Parts: sequence; C-alpha cells; structure tokens
Amino acid sequence: MSHRAQQHNPWLDNPKPAHPSIQYVTRKYFVASQNLVKSYHYRLDAEHVSRIYFHDIRGWGPPSNEFGFQGDIYLDLTPHISYILYVREKGEWEACNFWEEEPLKKRFRLPSHFLTATRYLWGSGNKGLYWYEKGSLADSRRFGLDLSKSYDFKEMIEEVLAANGPLGRITEANKERMRKEVERRQRLKYSEEASTRKRKRLEAPIISSVQNLRRRRISDNFEMSEDIIDLTLELPVKASRVRMESKVKNEDGLLRKVENFDGAQVNLKNEIDIWKRKASEALQREKEALIAHQEMTFLLKKATAEKLVVETDLQHLKYKLRNMGN
Repeated sequence: MSHRAQQHNPWLDNPKPAHPSIQYVTRKYFVASQNLVKSYHYRLDAEHVSRIYFHDIRGWGPPSNEFGFQGDIYLDLTPHISYILYVREKGEWEACNFWEEEPLKKRFRLPSHFLTATRYLWGSGNKGLYWYEKGSLADSRRFGLDLSKSYDFKEMIEEVLAANGPLGRITEANKERMRKEVERRQRLKYSEEASTRKRKRLEAPIISSVQNLRRRRISDNFEMSEDIIDLTLELPVKASRVRMESKVKNEDGLLRKVENFDGAQVNLKNEIDIWKRKASEALQREKEALIAHQEMTFLLKKATAEKLVVETDLQHLKYKLRNMGN
C-alpha cells in the first residue's frame, strides 16, 4: 500500500462519475471495523475514520470501465428479462446476476465486498442497494438469507426500484401527487358503478312490465286475464267490450313507452361508446406525450452528462498544463 494511494480517496476527492449512460449516482458508506480499516487502500475520512464509501450508480446499458472504483455498484435499467446488477472489481465491472454462457440462469450467489467476506451485496426498500453484514442478511427478522445458497435477484431489485424509483428516492411531493391520482381514479370507478346500479334500478320495473305484457299476449292479439274474464261474466257484453278495448289501449300505450325506452337506451349506449372511444384516444395521446417527454428528458440528461465529461476533461487538461508550466 503506497503512501500516495493513502493520500487519495476517489469518493471524497473526485467528482461524481459522469458518463452518457449514467442516469443516477449517489454516494453511500458502511462502517467497518478497525482491523478492516487498516487494510483499506485509500485515504480515510478524517472526520469519520471508520467509513468505507462506495457509489450506487444506475444507467442505461452495461457500465463502462471508464468510471467506477472497487466496491461501486451499477444497476442496468435497460428492460431485459431482469435488471442486471454489476459490482466494480479491481480491473472491470462484473455482472452479479447474468452469465453469457447461461443467459437464462436465474439464481446466483451474493457477491462479497472486495475488502471483506463479511459483507455482501443485497437490497431493500429502506437502504436500496447496499453492502450488508452477514449477520443482518442471515437474520430471519430481516432477510433470512442463507449465504451458501443462490437467489433470484429480480424481486429484490424490483422492491428497491419500487421504493426508490429508477432515478432515486421518490419525493414526498411525488408520493402525494400519486396518492391523489389513485383517489381520483377510484372516485371515477365508484361513480361509474353507482350510475350502472341506478340505471338497472330504473330499468327493472319497466322490464318487468314488458315481460308481464308479453306473457299475457297470445296469437289472436291479446290474452284476457282472470280478472277481466270475471268482469265480463258479471257485466253486459257491451260494457265488457268497452273495458276490454280500454285495457288493450292502455297495454298498447305502455308497449309504445317501452319501445321508446328501448330506443333511448340504444342512443345512450351509442353515446357511451363514443365517450369511451374519445377517452381511449385521449389516453393514447397522453401516453405518446409522456413517452416523448421521457425521451426529451433522457436526451437532456445525456447532453448534460456529456457536457460534464468534457468539462472534467478540460479541468484535467488545464491542471496538466499548469504542472508543465511549473
């Protein structure tokens, strides 16, 4: 371990990694024992001598070997069958949950930190991706992992992204916005269900009347009910005929009302179909606008990252020129 290496700490002295593929970087640390700190390759933090730092990086595509130091973590956000997690070793990045020789392999051993075999890479909704102690991972109240076995990283990574989001922890403002959106959609759903129930209640007596009328009709234009038959036996034939004709007219009027209701129901259904089609078109336009916004955001972040890379290179060049002048 050289004296020069001890005077440098890339996580404290260098700017955050900058590359077109990088979308998110945060610096994290874990507290190490005194014996472990003695074997550390880099300068220690003067105020917190037990801290071992590392970067949690997320981006599109495999990580470039142009950035990263031992112990750094990189999560490829590209939509694969599963997200791919990388750990920076001494010379290059190594995938933790993907083998080119066996790409459909799903279960893998947890990687250990380069300084010690007592800390392993795993993730949770609380800390995100982190180098956890062996005891914490084995604790049944927390993770309950057997480090001699292999595990599927997919659910763990999805839990991390659900709690923190692909580009970092979700802000309280965004949480409140999402909560209000969920409530709004629930109100729309309940309103539509209530409207359907009300329509069925209004339709029920009319449908029942139509069914009763149809049961009373026969092939010779109408069917006399028992009460009409009793009445015709007691009254003169003429009075009976008048009553019968009045009854038939009433029934015909009710049938016309039912037919009008059926027509109105068809019109209502057509209007609902038109509304649904317009809503679907509006939703499609909203999705297209969201995709366009995401693409513009990605291009802007990419341009910003490229600008930062150029500025960093320019600073290094100026530093070299100053040293050459001296």
